[in-house]
Amino acid sequence: MTGQQESTDHRPAFWGLINPEWSLCNKGRRQSPVNLDPEKLLYDPNLTELHVDRQRVDGMICNTGHSVMFYLENGTKNHINITGGPLSYKYQVYEIHIHYGQQDEMGSEHSINGYSFPAELQIFSFNSQLFANYSDAVQRSHGIVVLSLLLQVQ
Repeated sequence: MTGQQESTDHRPAFWGLINPEWSLCNKGRRQSPVNLDPEKLLYDPNLTELHVDRQRVDGMICNTGHSVMFYLENGTKNHINITGGPLSYKYQVYEIHIHYGQQDEMGSEHSINGYSFPAELQIFSFNSQLFANYSDAVQRSHGIVVLSLLLQVQ
């Protein structure tokens, strides 16, 4: 997690300085996996709804044995963009991963209160307003966003 350079859009300039429990946000880079503690989450009433475009796209599916990956086709005219919520820029979806465990348990990379989920869907996207592609964006501030959805099996 990195802080915003500006706080003009009601977001902090440096997350790690706001709360001592978030000091890791000022150190290191791209911390993962994350264990979310609901007791430490803060509600931000200024956030708008997160929007994900609904587009039909072409791509390739690959099963690695511990995850299923969907790679969007390069050069396609249709893009899936993610905007709103805490995002200051438009992010274009690049690839999607589905992590899963054996026997429908503990497949997620991330957890809530130490509880791992049977599966996790991760949507990788890059800042298409500042960068031409994922490779240019991946090592840069505000370059990529990964949305994770923790999945239950019924």
